[in-house]
Amino acid sequence: MKNGIKNFGYIVLILIIVAFGKVLGKFLVNGVWGSSNKLTYNDSLKIYLNTFHSIEDSINKNPKILDEYTSLDSINCSSEENTITYYHTLYQNTKSDFDSTIFNSMMKSQIDTALLNNPKMFMQRRFKTKLKYVYYDKYGEFVSKIEAIN
Repeated sequence: MKNGIKNFGYIVLILIIVAFGKVLGKFLVNGVWGSSNKLTYNDSLKIYLNTFHSIEDSINKNPKILDEYTSLDSINCSSEENTITYYHTLYQNTKSDFDSTIFNSMMKSQIDTALLNNPKMFMQRRFKTKLKYVYYDKYGEFVSKIEAIN
């Protein structure tokens, strides 16, 4: 029963984030409430950067399992540096289970492809946000840090 409520909570959180992202995207692209005065790029960037902390708070309060090997534990957003850092745990593995060269190559390819092809990543592409992905093993040992292209 608790797992069902927890999963329902995650679904609601994701829906809120997606809905908020959609509204924010329309706002940044179309200007204030569809007014004839369009926001400048710099105005849009300021609004986008100000959303970092609310996104950070919502994710950090609700770490989640991404797949059978990976959990997203927290994120750190820096509006000053225009950077989002995602902290993951590979909860089934230890550091010695990985060849770091192969792991980094595979993960970087997947991350870059997702960034380039995922419409939900539009804002990150538009504002050239630096995306960093940090991975730890099940014992908290550092495994890898990967930066996405922009």
